[in-house]
Amino acid sequence: MVEHRILFPRDKKTVRDFEESSVDERSNYEVEALTLLQKMDFLRQLTMRAPQFRPWNGEPGRLIAAAEIPTLLPVIVELRKKTPDLEFGRVLDRIYAKSCKSRDIGLPIILFR
Repeated sequence: MVEHRILFPRDKKTVRDFEESSVDERSNYEVEALTLLQKMDFLRQLTMRAPQFRPWNGEPGRLIAAAEIPTLLPVIVELRKKTPDLEFGRVLDRIYAKSCKSRDIGLPIILFR
């Protein structure tokens, strides 16, 4: 089942753990949690602008490589501009900042694990 979290790994071991489907509470990552409505808005935007990043039903999350993050950033910016919800706006700002940080250090992002 796809969850409402976006994970930002802090090291390469955590990325390997995800690839081996063994991410747990001991893994070293930062988390941004979304409500169901926020997640649906995020997925809607992904489907329209970057469908290759959308996790499908039954998929245990989607790994977005550091090289692909620049393609994701405009999607986050566009959604941020459209949302009137201040709380969701703050969450999107944090997601954007952490995505840029992940891109800069060469680590991927894990969507909805």
